[in-house]
Parts: sequence; structure tokens; C-alpha cells
Amino acid sequence: MGRIVLVTGGISGIGAATARLFKSLGHEVIASYAANHSLAESFNRQTGIAVLGWNIADFAATRQAIDRIASTHGPVEILVNNAGIVRDCMLHKMTAEQ
Repeated sequence: MGRIVLVTGGISGIGAATARLFKSLGHEVIASYAANHSLAESFNRQTGIAVLGWNIADFAATRQAIDRIASTHGPVEILVNNAGIVRDCMLHKMTAEQ
């Protein structure tokens, strides 16, 4: 049985390839993106993979997106954190603002 997979930065490049792979393995995939709505719509049409846009650097927006995914698809079981934001700090020491 497939699992719920979230691939951040999932509509192009490595993220898109990863999203396609998980879908081919029978999982339900959601690909996040930052701002390119036309590319997201095209990716969705071509692959059938759900897309959801938000700024992953915004903690509150990310929490809302995860809640939306959970209510629409179910809880995220696999996270591929492909979208990149550079912060030179250990994750467990980061603040919500970072």
C-alpha cells in the first residue's frame, strides 16, 4: 500500500525526478514549489502528482501546508526535503525564524 510522500522543491530537477519515482512505486505524492505556478500546473497535468505552493522559509506557512496536506491526503509519512535554504546552524539549535 502506498504512503503519503511530500517532496519539497518537487516540480523541477532532482525533486521532480524523485516525485516521479515515488509515484511509480505506488505512493501518493505531493510536490511543493515556491512561486512558479505555470510550471507547477504543467507538472501536475503531465504527471498527475498533486502540487502545493508555499514559502518553505515561512514556518507558519509550512505548518499550514502540512495541515492542509494531512486533511486532504492524510499525514505525511515520507518527507524528501529537496528545497534548499542555506542556514549555517545545526538543525536542533535552529529557531523557528531560522
